[in-house]
Amino acid sequence: MTRIRLNAKNRKERIQDVALELFLAKGFQKTTMQEIAEACDLSIGGFYHHYKNSTQILYDLMLRGDEIRKQQLSLFKNDLPTSISTQEISKFIVDKILSRNKFQEMYVVFLQASQHNRELYDLYKKIEHKSITDYQLIFKSCGYEFSDASWKYITDIINTLLVGQQILNTHNTFEQNRLFIEKCIDNILTQDIKGHKHG
Repeated sequence: MTRIRLNAKNRKERIQDVALELFLAKGFQKTTMQEIAEACDLSIGGFYHHYKNSTQILYDLMLRGDEIRKQQLSLFKNDLPTSISTQEISKFIVDKILSRNKFQEMYVVFLQASQHNRELYDLYKKIEHKSITDYQLIFKSCGYEFSDASWKYITDIINTLLVGQQILNTHNTFEQNRLFIEKCIDNILTQDIKGHKHG
């Protein structure tokens, strides 16, 4: 069978896709470069031409995932009414938490790996900061000025629930109790607004 020659960008994306499947199946720490190379049908020498270690692959996967996040956020912004309640904002956040896709699963792998790798941790902090800033700007156009502290708290809740879904298999429990989660997030946003009014 004739092998299709890929350009460098497509080859790297192919490696990332294969690595993602292996990371999700075996775990990031337990997946070897040899296994990824073999699954990509590449010699180890050819493979190392693109990536020197699995951290670089996960790093690039997160950059791709962040681009998807930006695209989804842009679509959300375009569909956003000029007037939106904190309850609707909370529902949007919980919808985001409970949506299931491979890049969300990869994000959980990334969160775990970032606790043991400075390069990945620094990337996480950059993505976190950019995400908080993006949401603040979007909801500012609707008349809300939520604080960094509130969005940081909500981000921590999102990450905790995402990890719980994947590690502890709690998705169904969260789905059944989504109204409680929405109310918790709404309370944070509402208290933030009250704080600004009295500040």
